[in-house]
Amino acid sequence: MTFLSSVSMAQVTNSPYTFNGLGDVADLGLINTLGMGGLGVSYGSPWFINNVNPALLVRNGLFTTFDIGAASDLRHIRDASGSNTNFQAGLYNAILSVPVSRDRWVASIGLKPLTNVRYNINSTQTVVSDGEEFEVQNQFQGTGGLSQFFISNGVKLNKNFSVGLMSSYTFGAITKTLLQNPLSSSSAIDDSFLFINEDSILSVSGFTFQLGGAYQGKIGNDTYLNLGGAYMFESNLNATELVTISNAGTPADTVQNLSGKVTFPATTWAGISFEKRYKWMVGFDYRRQQWDKFRDFQGNNEGLRPSDLYILGGKYTPNINDVNNYWNRVTYRAAVRFENTQYMQNNNQVQDLGINFGLSLPVYTASYINFAVQVGQRGSLDKGQVRENYAKIFLGFTFNDKWFIRRKLD
Repeated sequence: MTFLSSVSMAQVTNSPYTFNGLGDVADLGLINTLGMGGLGVSYGSPWFINNVNPALLVRNGLFTTFDIGAASDLRHIRDASGSNTNFQAGLYNAILSVPVSRDRWVASIGLKPLTNVRYNINSTQTVVSDGEEFEVQNQFQGTGGLSQFFISNGVKLNKNFSVGLMSSYTFGAITKTLLQNPLSSSSAIDDSFLFINEDSILSVSGFTFQLGGAYQGKIGNDTYLNLGGAYMFESNLNATELVTISNAGTPADTVQNLSGKVTFPATTWAGISFEKRYKWMVGFDYRRQQWDKFRDFQGNNEGLRPSDLYILGGKYTPNINDVNNYWNRVTYRAAVRFENTQYMQNNNQVQDLGINFGLSLPVYTASYINFAVQVGQRGSLDKGQVRENYAKIFLGFTFNDKWFIRRKLD
């Protein structure tokens, strides 16, 4: 196998597994949340935007908040034939939230990747023509993915309950290329086998919707129980597919230009957490994506299975009001996460195990520099799968300020 390395916007994973379906699904959480493995279905903070559960936007009901982040991915990939290492980096998110009604209604607007596709895979095959055998190299390349431009609203119903809705315009394109070259010369090789270049461009657009709900109840002195859940509805997205083929230096010939649908599956989140306000929090999240319901442009499932993600994590701030010791005001985060992914290889579901940690460094009055790292492994050589050892590094900035505040004059 051979893999490419480059820098791109939003596409921050380079993996042969992204050959299937719509690629890897990006975490909904922002950089501060990723320090806890993406934990955020039940917990919301007054300093940060919650992009996992729209019902928790209202917990950030005091400030107008702008959050921007970047991500990078260093990945070592190995299978039975060899190994390689690649690196990707790009913009991760840009989101603005505004309190429409202080502590009652918060709205946000933003742009974020939804899926990532990037791979470069080489294979060889034996072709028989006129009774002669010869070797052909196939190079499969893929780039692109889907992004979301979204508007979210979170509303507090009473002191315990809140609800929210995220409405997203999902759009993007995935380009897949097959390059086929003969590795040996033979009189049996005709022009149909010479330097075939097949390009397929799948363009996708449409709307997705996610509902959320959250509960918070006091169980002790400044200690709270949080419950949360969210559901993203299955969406049939509009799609067009353009396929062109050329060979042996001939001009590209369009062989297919069709319109249809791509089914993006439903997703369910559930979470529970306990927190001591402004001090610590520990929680557990579960996410299930119905990838068995995915359908590509031709109506195929591509062998995908439902994925299940489990996250156990938390955060700790020693003393948020300590003016003498800066590091006591820093928020420290950590988590462990395990996923049965949607991918199947060698009749086994591909598993992903990782650990996360992160920091939020206070700057100015109520703003933060956010840092998160996830290291882990996906796939197993013992099961005859591609094994990926990865390190993801995230860096972001959260700017908080009080806008639209009516000033009083004495």
